[in-house]
Amino acid sequence: MLASANKAINDRDNESLYAKVLKDEDRLDLMQLDVDREAVRLLTVFGPVASDLRFVLMASRIASELERIGDQSTNICEEIIHLIKGQDIRHAQPG
Repeated sequence: MLASANKAINDRDNESLYAKVLKDEDRLDLMQLDVDREAVRLLTVFGPVASDLRFVLMASRIASELERIGDQSTNICEEIIHLIKGQDIRHAQPG
């Protein structure tokens, strides 16, 4: 998603690229929820020891950070759309 957002900056007339990033955002949100659900299941069912616990928590944290990167990629594409429409980014209304 970040690579697509970066490409969108350079190729401003590619609306399909924006649509792809927005579609991927929904998938990424669901993937993060799946990782978190599995982490909770592992913690409750298996009661992992310290090293396994760190691994499970790390996986959950990484999923959360990747989801944030996806959100930022979406924001970049939304701002590019405002630029194309000739709107000032600072005054554009959130979508």
